[in-house]
Amino acid sequence: MADIKWSAFTDAGAITSGDDVVGLRAGANVRLTANAFDNLLLDTNTLSSTDTNGDISLAPDGTGNVIVSSNLQLSDATGIIDENQNSQLIFNTTASAVNYLTLANAATGNGPSLVVAGTDTDIDLNINAKGTGDVLFNGSDVICGDPGTEASGININGVTYDSALKVSDIAGANIAQFILHRHSTTLQSLIVGARSNSDTSAHGVVTNGQSLLTTYGVGWTASHYDIFGCIDIGVDSAGTVSATSSPGRLLFQVTADASNTPTTALTIGNDKAATFAGALSAASLQVDNVNIDGNTVSSTSGGLTLTALSVLSLTGGAGQPVKLTVPTSGQEFQVINTAAAGRAKLAFYRNTSESVFLATAGLTSVGGAGGDDTWLEARIASANVHLVTTAGVALSTSGVDVVVAGALTSTLDATINGVTAGHGNGSTVSNVVFGSGSSLDNISLGNNTAMGDAVMPTASSAADNSGLGRGALFDLTTGDENTAIGRAAGSTNVGGVGLTTGSSNTFIGYGANSNAAATTGAIAIGKGALATIATGATSGDDGPGIAIGSSGTPVGFRGDGTIFPSAGTSAGYMQITINGTQYKIELMAIS
Repeated sequence: MADIKWSAFTDAGAITSGDDVVGLRAGANVRLTANAFDNLLLDTNTLSSTDTNGDISLAPDGTGNVIVSSNLQLSDATGIIDENQNSQLIFNTTASAVNYLTLANAATGNGPSLVVAGTDTDIDLNINAKGTGDVLFNGSDVICGDPGTEASGININGVTYDSALKVSDIAGANIAQFILHRHSTTLQSLIVGARSNSDTSAHGVVTNGQSLLTTYGVGWTASHYDIFGCIDIGVDSAGTVSATSSPGRLLFQVTADASNTPTTALTIGNDKAATFAGALSAASLQVDNVNIDGNTVSSTSGGLTLTALSVLSLTGGAGQPVKLTVPTSGQEFQVINTAAAGRAKLAFYRNTSESVFLATAGLTSVGGAGGDDTWLEARIASANVHLVTTAGVALSTSGVDVVVAGALTSTLDATINGVTAGHGNGSTVSNVVFGSGSSLDNISLGNNTAMGDAVMPTASSAADNSGLGRGALFDLTTGDENTAIGRAAGSTNVGGVGLTTGSSNTFIGYGANSNAAATTGAIAIGKGALATIATGATSGDDGPGIAIGSSGTPVGFRGDGTIFPSAGTSAGYMQITINGTQYKIELMAIS
């Protein structure tokens, strides 16, 4: 049918205020042509106000609703305002937008939802504050999970700690946890605790000793929560705080039994040194090249050094020894003095008294120019010192005396109060040396005996010699089978010529000697007795003679009598046997 138009009885084509409108029966295409109803203009599908800045109100009757059965289109930067003409919700247009928000109400027991929707599979929800403003939830808190009865904070030992961000869980329905999750090839997840040393918006430099970030571990005790431990990051008490220097400090604190206050168990300063307030207990611990495993401290590379500023103590358990073990043959346990002076000392004390000590040679002192000896000391008040083997006490002290219970065996010569005992500097063990300076210097032959001060000190290739007394055989170098008994016997210290290469000589008495370094077969008995060698004509054997008596009144005889002075009155006769032949010898005094 044809279009039906509005009509009026008084003014065709227009309906004015006060006109009666007839009813219409609409067909397929009912259209209202442009007509004005007071201040409201209806033109095709547009309803507008004819007043300047005029409003259009849709006011249903009673509890009726304004129903919009399709989309409500708003122009860019327009939205919903309140009754005071103030904006409440403004919508901005994005060209070709495909993602949007949906708002859904909820039944009893559930909260309404603001949900991101759209064409894309994964869509972020962006909530931005203006300028330096914050995004606040519930006034100031962001609560994830069930808030429970402690929505904003908890009471820790009488102090209420409010929270701006809280992850909460009641009865295990949700996991109370905070996760930082990042996918990045360059950046890590990061928690920052920042502090400015001020109470205003201005910035203040933090100072030494201040805490910057603290993490508490708390648990409910009776009427409140208590701190069981914490980790604190702060400014170290040492160091300078500046734009180019940030000396840090890390504290690990725990709360002891019968306490509610955590105290520091481990401090790590800006020098990276770790200080433990209590015992360090670990099944295995490696620090640099030092490994501590169970009851064993070992070095994984090089040596192991224990250094103390004052006293280094190694303490065993009750009734248990402290053992220092050298594990491999050829290794040593050394006490080394590296100072310029002083002694390298290994000391053993009972309690703290040091009244008695034992000094033993044989340790090696390395470094130091003070000339001090190396000491092994055991100091025990009012008691003896014992060196004990499995068979019993091997050596002990009695007051200041040293008692050796068994044989004293040494592979080197021993020096006792300046006196040497052993076989000398040579390698032949059949030699015997006892005395100061009696060294048998580098002697290569054996069966020599040197007893006394400076006995045979220069003998080098000599055998079967015996020297007893200070300076005996002092000059001997290579002679054999000589016997010298008495001070300076066979030497130049008193008279004559010191024996050097002679053999088979016998000198008995202080200064008993011969007049030649190579004398052979001489016998001198008595103080200063001098066995001489003939210097004139001989009657056959020109060997040395025998001198008996002092150097002033010697008794001597030789096979060649031409060298003696004229004889005096006969004093008698004596009979001797030489090589099986008997001889009658007249004894006469000589001038």
